[in-house]
Amino acid sequence: MPELPDVEVFRKYLNRTALNKKIDKVEVRDNDILSDHSARSLQMQLKGKKFKATKRRGKYMFVKFDKNAWLVPHFGMTGFLKYYKDEDKETEHARVVFDFTNGYKLAFDNQRKLGKVDIAKGVQEFAEKNDIGPDVLEDDFDLGKFKEIMDKKRGIVKSALMDQKSMSGVGNIYSDEILFRAGIHPASKTERLDNKQVKKIFRALKTVLKKAIEAEVDPQKMPSSYLLPVREEGHKCPECSGKIKSSKFSGRTGYYCGKHQKQLS
Repeated sequence: MPELPDVEVFRKYLNRTALNKKIDKVEVRDNDILSDHSARSLQMQLKGKKFKATKRRGKYMFVKFDKNAWLVPHFGMTGFLKYYKDEDKETEHARVVFDFTNGYKLAFDNQRKLGKVDIAKGVQEFAEKNDIGPDVLEDDFDLGKFKEIMDKKRGIVKSALMDQKSMSGVGNIYSDEILFRAGIHPASKTERLDNKQVKKIFRALKTVLKKAIEAEVDPQKMPSSYLLPVREEGHKCPECSGKIKSSKFSGRTGYYCGKHQKQLS
């Protein structure tokens, strides 16, 4: 599932391409992708409007098109956006297509149909309704807030970082990278973390997500000292002489260094 950096890249892409373009029509090619609104409702609400602004909350993107109306594309596991003009540039699994009066289109592509397109009255209201925690890259998400959340957690640290109700944006891939940078084993118990280790995880969280956005979520554009470019079992650790290992954590496959990431049980 796309994580915070992916969604931020999508948000910036929409800003560069489809912002302030008048919508001529909305083509819903698969009704299963819609949440609580029908294809007709989506068309009626958006026709003649413009995408005016964008925001992000964790893994969710919000696109303002009216005073109290936001389009909410949730990308699921395989979703992305494509802005194009020529029909031969159309994506293979476009589920919703926004046609603009300038002749261009914006496709919401979702191969496995695990994403959704919704409409919300506001970002905060949607977040409260769907139990979406604070965005970890917001300025007010500071060390104090992170420590307060982690102090209440019980269980493994990887799962704590991925709990979207407590803090939103980090998923399976970037929790691995954050813990790799912090030198903490994914299965370490949160209650065993001391203040120094919590601080290291917090700093890694902020740094890793920002680096991923700068790299446009391309693992090969990440620093060579990071896990992402070599995230496979048996590969040499770029930080030490250890080897990359994989294990299941709360049902998800995670990757870590078997040497420098120490487990706190």
